[in-house]
Amino acid sequence: QMMGMLKGNPSLLKEMTKSNPMMAGMDEEQLLKQLDMFDRMDEKQLDRVLGMARGANKIAEPAKKVYTTVDKAVGGHFAKILMALGVLMVGGLVYYFFFSTSSADVADAITTSAT
Repeated sequence: QMMGMLKGNPSLLKEMTKSNPMMAGMDEEQLLKQLDMFDRMDEKQLDRVLGMARGANKIAEPAKKVYTTVDKAVGGHFAKILMALGVLMVGGLVYYFFFSTSSADVADAITTSAT
């Protein structure tokens, strides 16, 4: 029922996409394809998908609130801070795995210098 109503009313579909940031980058054809996919699902599948979406939203909602609070506290630069931390972590891992000395090398250096 609802899928038919959305397909028959493109202005309602556009309004829903504006209010949902996950759908913001989709064009109308992509949205209609997704609606067709949902329309072809049987009742059990649709309930399962909607249940998973509700569960994901329960998990994501507190994280969004924390993100918004921290982002306001750092003047809207939280995304940049997270990216910088990510780059530092990846750099640290690359250094650790490719450029650091292994514990066996350190042990060899200690034993050779002791003699």
